[in-house]
Amino acid sequence: MSRLFGLRMDQNQKERELAELQACQRELGQLQDEMIQQRTSVKQPELSPITWHGERANTFNDVREDMTDAYRDISHTQMNRALDRIESEISRIRYEIHSLDQQIAAERRRMAKEEGA
Repeated sequence: MSRLFGLRMDQNQKERELAELQACQRELGQLQDEMIQQRTSVKQPELSPITWHGERANTFNDVREDMTDAYRDISHTQMNRALDRIESEISRIRYEIHSLDQQIAAERRRMAKEEGA
């Protein structure tokens, strides 16, 4: 009975881990969507040669371009990398849960066989 109990405890822990990762995945996906929607705010307010010009305006625009590149890297490359790692971990935990299901079923069959003998 204690082996079955241990397997069930392991399974419950894995199911909790899975739920947490799925919640993180959803939240990170929502944050990525928000970042993508807000990326135009880096370019606000728009500056024209009439409103601002000269060396400081050029420097400011260069900084904005760097910010735009960094924003794109974070909102796409880094977020996608994090989401891929989470998805990989979710797949691994699902496999472990499936394996525990099989072990639990085998242990139940073994116990039933012992009771019948």
